[in-house]
Amino acid sequence: MCQKVASDEWLAHLPRTIEGVSVKPFVVTDSAFPLEPTCIKCYKIGQPPYRRSFNYRVVEQAFGRLKGRWKIMDGRCMLNDPVFARHVAMVCCGLHNVCERHNCAFEPGWLPEEIAYVETTLN
Repeated sequence: MCQKVASDEWLAHLPRTIEGVSVKPFVVTDSAFPLEPTCIKCYKIGQPPYRRSFNYRVVEQAFGRLKGRWKIMDGRCMLNDPVFARHVAMVCCGLHNVCERHNCAFEPGWLPEEIAYVETTLN
């Protein structure tokens, strides 16, 4: 997956204009991925509050939406076979992207609790 992310061909979609800003497609990753122009990744643990706030507001919200929509991704379901788990993750990500592109309903209650990040929010 790292090689696919690093090559722009995987994300060769046209940029979208969001609130007047042209935004190219990108992949939201955790800190295990290398930093690439096509990635937004979270900061490592033990960072200042503004960076923890970024982690919550960008990365954790993205994964939270994925896990909120597809409960099998929330970690409580034991997918012991790594090959099957990878297929489940790929299918959930693909379906999630379709739902996001078509503005399918998403309930705010599906997101994880923000209480763990309250002290990191910016004023």
